[in-house]
Amino acid sequence: MACTFAFILIKIEYESYRKEMNKLRLPKTIVILLMLVLIVGCMSPFGFEEEDVTEIRVSEFEDFGQINGSDEEVYTSEDEINLFVTALNTAHKEDGSVDIARGDFDIRIILDDGTEDGFHLWLADELESGIIMHVDDTHTIYTLTDEATEQLKDLLL
Repeated sequence: MACTFAFILIKIEYESYRKEMNKLRLPKTIVILLMLVLIVGCMSPFGFEEEDVTEIRVSEFEDFGQINGSDEEVYTSEDEINLFVTALNTAHKEDGSVDIARGDFDIRIILDDGTEDGFHLWLADELESGIIMHVDDTHTIYTLTDEATEQLKDLLL
């Protein structure tokens, strides 16, 4: 939502700025570069939309590369879905190789078109920030924001 608003604002600003640029004959590449920076900055690693998610299923971690489908806790409220979607979409990709202990939870994101996506989640007390890993990419981890980590700990622990 914030990115959409930013794009609209930039488009309006661009139109008025374009008129001024024509007067000054400044290169259009400056505005184009600024727009690209905004687009890249608004991209999230997973890009889930709250309205597309029907439920979140959380279970105990079992093994890397697969989701434990037994004894799942189901989250369907708008606030709960928003918490998970925000946590995933604001996560930051970490560089380097991954050597990590077993996870705490498995998460299944169920979308309204019937498709699913899976993640492993680490929320141990000794971790400053929570960690997620896409179930199909066990060589890459993403750290959660401090706020998302605390909110998920409150909900799941």
